[in-house]
Amino acid sequence: MTPKWLAILSLFLSLPLVLPMILAPLGISFSIDPRVQWLIATLIQFGFGFVFLKNAALALKRRRGNMDLLVSLGTLSAYGLSIYQMFSGVHAHLYFESSALIISLVLVGKALEGSAKQKSLSAIRALHDLKPEQARLRLKNGDEKYVDLDSVFVGDSIVILPGERVPTDARLIEGRTEVDESAWTGESLPVAKENSDSLMGGTMNRSGRIVAQVTATGSDTQLSRLIDQIENAQAKKAPIQKTVDRVSAVFVPVVLVIAALTLVAWALIGHSWEESILHAVSVLVIACPCALGLATPTAILVGTGVAARNGILIKDIEALEFAQSLNVIAFDKTGTLTRGEVQVTQRVIAPMAIPSEQLIDQWAQALNKTSLHPLSQAVVAQPIDFSGLPMIVTEAQQIPGKGILGKIEGTHFVFGNASFMRDMDVPLRSMSDWSSQADLRGESVSFLARITDRGELLAAYSFSDELRESSAQVIQLLRDRKIEVALLSGDRKPAVERVARALGIQNYSAELLPEDKVQKLELLKQGDKRVGMVGDGINDAASLTAASVGFAMGGGADIAHYAAGITLMKNDLSKVIEAIDLSQATYRKIKQGLFWAFIYNAIGIPFAASGLISPVLAGGAMALSSVSVILNALSLKRWKAPQ
Repeated sequence: MTPKWLAILSLFLSLPLVLPMILAPLGISFSIDPRVQWLIATLIQFGFGFVFLKNAALALKRRRGNMDLLVSLGTLSAYGLSIYQMFSGVHAHLYFESSALIISLVLVGKALEGSAKQKSLSAIRALHDLKPEQARLRLKNGDEKYVDLDSVFVGDSIVILPGERVPTDARLIEGRTEVDESAWTGESLPVAKENSDSLMGGTMNRSGRIVAQVTATGSDTQLSRLIDQIENAQAKKAPIQKTVDRVSAVFVPVVLVIAALTLVAWALIGHSWEESILHAVSVLVIACPCALGLATPTAILVGTGVAARNGILIKDIEALEFAQSLNVIAFDKTGTLTRGEVQVTQRVIAPMAIPSEQLIDQWAQALNKTSLHPLSQAVVAQPIDFSGLPMIVTEAQQIPGKGILGKIEGTHFVFGNASFMRDMDVPLRSMSDWSSQADLRGESVSFLARITDRGELLAAYSFSDELRESSAQVIQLLRDRKIEVALLSGDRKPAVERVARALGIQNYSAELLPEDKVQKLELLKQGDKRVGMVGDGINDAASLTAASVGFAMGGGADIAHYAAGITLMKNDLSKVIEAIDLSQATYRKIKQGLFWAFIYNAIGIPFAASGLISPVLAGGAMALSSVSVILNALSLKRWKAPQ
């Protein structure tokens, strides 16, 4: 049975025992047959709670106190005292509900922690899915056949068809193409690849048939190193419950010593052993860590529920500890600070163009409808003044890394970059200044030309990925909270500089591979700083895991969702601010619960040891402490997102 269902079933079985305690303040009084209570509590104590008893035995063997030992000590004391009261013949309160409830809610905490670990493992599985199981190997005699990737070695030649993923790191030796490297760099535009260019395993061949020579296999590939980085980053995570374990290491021995001294002291001053044992048990019952065990899981349950209601999915309980104390937040660019959609920024008609503006727009749209390239799709999405029958394009051809060409009504037209225009003898002098300015702004530039007896430049287009509406406001709000902001991107330097300037970000880096982002994060962590990372792509998975807290955009890649501790269900950066504020509120409730739990023990134990509190009153005080911790956590439901 999974930890999730263990927790659910244990809570369900505990409900009949807990209801009388919950309804008593409302004036509703009822009780369950003690034998039924004993049966349910026994099942929970030694069935569902066996893992705590086992770990407590190991802790005793190692002579170390921990939370499991504290849970076992308190629940067994409450369970044992209840059995004594039940068979003593004296009508007294039973404490079976205390032992059952603490085990059930600690199981809830374990289930939340286990769920977070499973999400992290999903990120690694998703990365493995990027790697094809087979490669098309070119044999020495020129034949080609698909073989398992394990049978491919460095120096082998592999053939990669359009639409296939590059199976392993390689160097292009025949043909040219465009490769979608967004999984690695975040760059939304395909990258042109020619002879001797490097290819990264897991990227997508978009257009031409190519032959490449393998340069790395297995654990030596960049994809494998990325997976290793995620696994190493996950291993560094420290659960919030370790804080309680550290306190328990001191608290458990102290409680045991006080209980033993109580037993001996009452016996030495002439009281019966039965009375002395009852006072010692009172110490153990009042020290039962019900409130201590409830503080963290109840606050987490309420906090994560409130977060989900506000479009924030908190999957990793460590995120609640770290998000409230972040010193730095690093952002990816494409799809995070920007929309991740290429748009036409400007269309300029060439100074010497003879055709009308309307006719030029119609030619551009007709030609670009023959291509699925992101720049072509951006041109097609532009509204134009059009009337009449659609233009027919014939002999359309895609030139990888260059552009497209085709015939409209018998005349050749081309659309592409400056290199393509030079190949087609199209003069660009009239647009050189405009083009240079667009390059400096980090925008991509393409041209439309008509080819007759000479190349005639018709229009120039600049493209960019526009900022999200909330980006500037969120950056300013983070600065107001004294949180430093950094920009880490795999995109080209001019494009990154354009975004950094627009948002006033001083600390930015461009052209980063996934491992480079992780290294940058480690530098940002220097000085014991806690660093958050906000991203959306496959290339962000390692950095989202390596960060103190990873925030994934809701519209991003599944791998990013798996790797991050917090997912923003909408592509709204203001949810980062809400997540931080809610984390602070949740963690504040956890600390308040732990504080009152320890104060309760600090006050109650001396009274129990001195005989001023009977086991019945100790159990009542223990239940009251648990209820107060739960009510304190439930008050978090009133949290509202800042306007």
